[in-house]
Amino acid sequence: MASQIIGHLKERSFLDRLFQPGVQGRTLHFTGPAKLGKRCCALHYALKLRGEGEKEKERVLRGDHPDVTLFSPEGKMALHPAEAVREVIDRCREAPYQGPYKVLIIDGAERMQGVSSNTLLKTLEEPLISTFIFLISERKEKILPTILSRSIEITFSPIPRELILPELKGEGKISAEQATLLSRGSLSRAKELYSEGLPEWRSLLIPLLENPPSTYFTFRDQLKKITEPLVALKEDNTLRFYQIIHDVLESIVGWFRDLHLLRHSGQNLFFPDQVPLLRRRLERGNLPSITKVLEAITEAHLALDRSNSLQTTLESLLLQL
Repeated sequence: MASQIIGHLKERSFLDRLFQPGVQGRTLHFTGPAKLGKRCCALHYALKLRGEGEKEKERVLRGDHPDVTLFSPEGKMALHPAEAVREVIDRCREAPYQGPYKVLIIDGAERMQGVSSNTLLKTLEEPLISTFIFLISERKEKILPTILSRSIEITFSPIPRELILPELKGEGKISAEQATLLSRGSLSRAKELYSEGLPEWRSLLIPLLENPPSTYFTFRDQLKKITEPLVALKEDNTLRFYQIIHDVLESIVGWFRDLHLLRHSGQNLFFPDQVPLLRRRLERGNLPSITKVLEAITEAHLALDRSNSLQTTLESLLLQL
């Protein structure tokens, strides 16, 4: 089964040493940038712990495996409701139906709030010998420090490009080389770009970052071309909406990070395909510091967590920068 995971040799080596026969249940926290395969790796080791094969993975994804639960955010706000957390925790307290362990995988662990987090914390204060809990997050600062202190943290790193490129086969909307270049070390992102092409919001965001319109009304109307389709998506797929918003905010940070990097090495750019535009923006000077950018992004995340308008939040963010 290990050969089915691409890359992450350091992370897998640690987990292979950790999961020796007879190991007792514990909590692991898989963190790092989006789409690096954290959930895939958690599923892999959940099944490996139980001595099961890849075919059981479909049962987990369908939600009908008796001993392995994949718990994802839900509802209009894509959160982990307290009652649902209690239910899966109670299930973990039961003896395994078969095999030595029960496993709980909490995807989007940063989307637990208030009572939900405290419910999980009470469980971690009295760890279950036969239960493994995998927490998966991209923004670990949103998780209670007391939960983090009771978890083994494993930070996932980008996958080398030379491992991603051979995985892109058949016809693509863009070249395999370009998809790999823009993947930021994520195999799933590379496959998505290869099969679907560049997202429309990206091509609309870059001009706003490179040379914002001189009038507010033009700026607002151009930004609406990004926000309106995303708000419409929220009605059908709330979790996907928040995932894309995360990508948008990450891209804004990446743009300004690239501008500062171009002053020096110009390596490992977030937008390696936009160097001419980045240089044009750099020539105009008056760059915000990375500290200011990160503070503004944090404010935007908090505003969206409070259900503020996406249009208003992005307007405020971009006008600051």
